[in-house]
Amino acid sequence: MAHLLFFVLATDPTQWELLQRHDDFSVYSQKAATSPLPPLRGEGDVDAPLEKVLGILLDQPRAREWLDGLEEERLVRREGHAYLEYNKPLLPFFVQQREFLSRVELSFNADSKTIILNSTSVEDAAEPVKPGVIRGRIIASRYELTANDNGTTHVVFEMAVDPLGELPPFLVRFFQRQAPWKTMQGLRRQAARSDVGFPVAFADLEATARRVREGSAQSAARLGN
Repeated sequence: MAHLLFFVLATDPTQWELLQRHDDFSVYSQKAATSPLPPLRGEGDVDAPLEKVLGILLDQPRAREWLDGLEEERLVRREGHAYLEYNKPLLPFFVQQREFLSRVELSFNADSKTIILNSTSVEDAAEPVKPGVIRGRIIASRYELTANDNGTTHVVFEMAVDPLGELPPFLVRFFQRQAPWKTMQGLRRQAARSDVGFPVAFADLEATARRVREGSAQSAARLGN
């Protein structure tokens, strides 16, 4: 979920500056950012129902099928409506390798037909830092999925990452200009596949996501019970 080589996040729209627009997909950067990798925001629609898009984001074993620049992603531990996730981006051989460990929390709101995935970096004894690898810091990451009335899903993703070290300028430029668009392209391709189902490790959340899409009268606190 915290899909790396990618994005404190501004919720005020005036704090985001439009970088580029690809048809119906927009990329923004946070104003006055000082990090080598500035916080980014991507926004667009995916032609698939809410529960299918959520399933793609939760399916760590298949993440490399659609995420550009990813070497490894896996589930460390499930904790109810939260989980620990390990990510390792695919970097050039001359750049010191990075890894990320994050805790992702899911929230469900049937009134707004929205599912949010928030993640931040954590340390955990189950996943010690590997020798010779820098563990980067996910300051904040957020995916917001909203069911549209036409059966598609509106996706907003934001991420602020500290790589904890210098990066070559070309990687920074890629991050700014290409990573969000490539992520959306990959997500749309994966959503169009007929062989994509809900991951077994999170199978109990598929019905919850469907109820959110349908705008069930159940409260967010009770969805998933």
